[in-house]
Formats: sequence, structure tokens, C-alpha cells
Amino acid sequence: MLKLWPLSLLLFFAGCYEPVKGCLDLTATNFDANADEDCCCKYPELQLSISQSYGGQAYKEGDIYKDVDGGLFKLNSVTFYLSGFEVLQTGRSYSVADTIGLWTQPAGTSAPVRRLFTDDFLLVRRTSVTNALGVFRHEGTFDGLRMRLGLADSVLSALPARAPSGHPLATQSDSIWRSPQGFVFMQIVVHRDTFSTTAPDTLSFFSKDLPDCIIEGKGLSVSKELGKNVIFTLTADYAQLLKNISWTTGDKTAWKRQIL
Repeated sequence: MLKLWPLSLLLFFAGCYEPVKGCLDLTATNFDANADEDCCCKYPELQLSISQSYGGQAYKEGDIYKDVDGGLFKLNSVTFYLSGFEVLQTGRSYSVADTIGLWTQPAGTSAPVRRLFTDDFLLVRRTSVTNALGVFRHEGTFDGLRMRLGLADSVLSALPARAPSGHPLATQSDSIWRSPQGFVFMQIVVHRDTFSTTAPDTLSFFSKDLPDCIIEGKGLSVSKELGKNVIFTLTADYAQLLKNISWTTGDKTAWKRQIL
């Protein structure tokens, strides 16, 4: 016998159905095969994990070390910019998809100009963390990573005061931008000895000090699957950066020359 349902009951069933919202893009990190309505997709990122050390031991700001002559010195901080990341795969290179509009003041111009840049700028401080550089949707096995220590010439005219709050190129509390020299590519703050009365020395490296300084890792094998992040690890050993320096002799100019 055919059973007839009351119209009101059919309308009740129809009204109770709520479509499930979720990401239906297979390449996204939050793909949901059970979703009915596509939304809220989050895409894989290129990430850089930075391990900071001194002679193989974890580096902490203010730790005391021995220089080339056996004298004790305190390494207060090391700060530097990385940018221009390229992931290498059998002769080809890929970058992140993120872009940012920055106000710049090119030489000879009277008014700021807004320009579009690849947004993969990273300002590295003490904490050893994994940094998200931007959306990266390529897959496969990658054999290298290339990056710039500092910033490209095209970025040097960016105005920190007009960059988005919290962005690596925005004004920083520790003066990583100085007029008229511009952005400090790398900054090292040391106490040349362990006496409390000794004032710290700040070594600042600008574009003229580090032109086209490229860091490249080759012969790697880093795999990325569909919908997954890809993570590279960079080890910064400051014992290598500061080797052969005697902090009790010379001055900031001599120390910078040795580091370079």
C-alpha cells in the first residue's frame, strides 16, 4: 500500500537539512570530502625552520663564549633579513604566491609610489621557530633552496613607517632601519668582555656591505605531497660567522671586515 506523508512533515524534513560548509579543493590543507558547500580553503605553505647555534650548542641571547684568543665575550643578539626564496627542482625554481603592496620612495621622486612585491620577507631573531613564508602549491621532491641574506635593491626604497603593522619591513623597536643608510641587513650586538661597565658594540651591515649575498643549499631531497606544507631547515652557527675575531683588539670596522 502506498503511504502518503503529510505535507507539513515533508516540509519539516526539508527545513532541518543544513549543508556542511568546508573546503572542496584537493590541493588545500583542510580539504573536506564530506562538505557540501565550498569555502574556507587554506593552502600549503613554504616554511623555514631556523636552528640557531654557537659551535653546535643552542644559542641564547646574552650567552658567554670564547673568542679566537680565549677571551670571554657576550653575544647579546644577532638579527638578519632573509628574502627572495626560491625552491629548486631539477633546474627549475619556484617561489611563493603571496604578494604585498608597499609604499616606496624611489630616488628622485617627490611623492611615495605604491609597488607590488613578492611577500616572502623574513626578519630572523633569536627564537628558533618554523616561519611561514607564503602559499606554495607545487608538489614533488625538491633538491635545493636559495635565499638572499638581506633585501633586493628594488625593496630598499620601501617606507617602514607605511608598511603594515607587524610586517618584517615595518618599523621595528630595535632600529633595523636607519636614515639615510636604509634597512640594516644584519645586526650583531656584542659585549667585548664580561665586565658590567663595558658598553655593548653594535655591528650593522647595510646593502653596501652585503650586496648580492646569496645562501644556497644544494643536493637536498625534500618531498611535498598534495595538500601538505613543505619545510626546509636552516642552521645558523654563529661560531662560524664570528670565527677568528679577537674582541679585545681592533674596532667595529675591523670586526665587520673579518665577518664579511
